[in-house]
Amino acid sequence: MPVYNVQNYIVAAIDSVLNQTFTNFELIIIDDASTDDSIEIIKTFKDARITIITKSRNTGYTESLNLGLSLASGKYIARMDGDDICALNRFERQVEFMESNTDVAVCGTWYKTSDTNKIIRHPKSHEEIKIGLLSGCIIAHPTVFIRSSFLRENQLSYNPAMEPAEDYDLWSRVCLIGKLANMEEVLLTYRVHEHQVSIIKQKSQSNLANKIVLSLLRSLIPELQEEDVENYPPDSEENVLKFYYKRLAILSSLQHQNEAKQVFEHNRFKQYILDRKKTATHIFLNSPKSIKRKYFFSIISNFWNISDLVGFYPTLRYIIKIVIGYRPRILH
Repeated sequence: MPVYNVQNYIVAAIDSVLNQTFTNFELIIIDDASTDDSIEIIKTFKDARITIITKSRNTGYTESLNLGLSLASGKYIARMDGDDICALNRFERQVEFMESNTDVAVCGTWYKTSDTNKIIRHPKSHEEIKIGLLSGCIIAHPTVFIRSSFLRENQLSYNPAMEPAEDYDLWSRVCLIGKLANMEEVLLTYRVHEHQVSIIKQKSQSNLANKIVLSLLRSLIPELQEEDVENYPPDSEENVLKFYYKRLAILSSLQHQNEAKQVFEHNRFKQYILDRKKTATHIFLNSPKSIKRKYFFSIISNFWNISDLVGFYPTLRYIIKIVIGYRPRILH
């Protein structure tokens, strides 16, 4: 449990761990030089299962995570944050799952948010999670149980350069060599507040997510570049059509390579590629009117290919609006 300035939440977090129905564990709390009363509050807990590590200076969340990995001696490593709350049977249920599914390296769970009690239901199976990681992080970090031996055997740890998406990055590496799973049970309450990292560093997380997706797709095409997969239209009118056709070609190549290498489950990846082709087509059709007029005959000649992606009538409507000069509405 890495902590930093969580004095308002740490008591509930620690209580939810100490009161687990499964009792055979060590709670390693690593304080990252908090400037509030977090460490003083932590020290009021008198339980032999607690090990407190106090860092003399703030070195960051990921460094604390890796320190925790190096200190943990258990068969499993349970992750927890100092502002969340475990269900009291969380450890019991996840130990049972990992003991029954010895091929699983990392096991997450469903969770609910503290502000609305909304239940976040991430996909269960490895293949669902693996394809889902191409669209976002769908294993909740503070819910995971990690098989310690898997980390050691594969020399895996968190990458500090990927903070604050260090968990997403780790799962993207694990999924290519081991199995992931999510239990379909709500075993954690995720506290939502204005000071949490996911809110403060949201833009940085988004930028890093693009790099993680690129690294996953490079398992199919190693020479793939960032501009090959990002969904931003080009700056100049001259490049719009080239951008569109190149994007479709790259997506088709990714599908072809996956059929050969079988990195991702065939049907799920095929649907993923189709969705990306639709997105690229929407971007092309929603480019400025002057560009669509410039490439009018190209759109006409590729009418059936485009309509296969976004539909016959939407494509026809775009062509009519180009002809009569109205500004087209954005496709949804």
